[in-house]
Amino acid sequence: MISEIVKKIADAKKQTQNRRNEWENKTKKVITDALEKAVKIMGVKDIGGFVGSSKVYRNFESIQLLFGNEPSGIIEEKSNGGMRHFLKKNGYINFAQVISGKVFVVYTSSCVEEIGDEPRKEVKDKVEPTDVTEDWVLKHVETFLNEYLEYENEWR
Repeated sequence: MISEIVKKIADAKKQTQNRRNEWENKTKKVITDALEKAVKIMGVKDIGGFVGSSKVYRNFESIQLLFGNEPSGIIEEKSNGGMRHFLKKNGYINFAQVISGKVFVVYTSSCVEEIGDEPRKEVKDKVEPTDVTEDWVLKHVETFLNEYLEYENEWR
């Protein structure tokens, strides 16, 4: 029994390395290219959107489609006559390579700073790097944009 578990651990480590190689050699580019295509389809003038990445750690990277910040339209009037404008932090979708080398998709919702409107982070999918395709990425972008629309219609 112990020897079987040890073999499974060795296989898991090998699989992690294979996933990391796949991310580096193919998956990262597929995600980046698909997100850049989505940005072109969306058009900057309408809602913006730009592709960003986090490369602080090798084998633990992420690529995001971000929507930046904008004025929320909410203003606090101070007793001294001053005003404070609150910022709306628009959500983003994150495609992350996790420790095992798998790819997780996390949606982070929009929020207005300090108004009790905390951003929600939700893991929406986890797949093998070999399963990542342009269509899969674009489908997640579409689903995320529908959630963004719901926020704009219901919470704003």
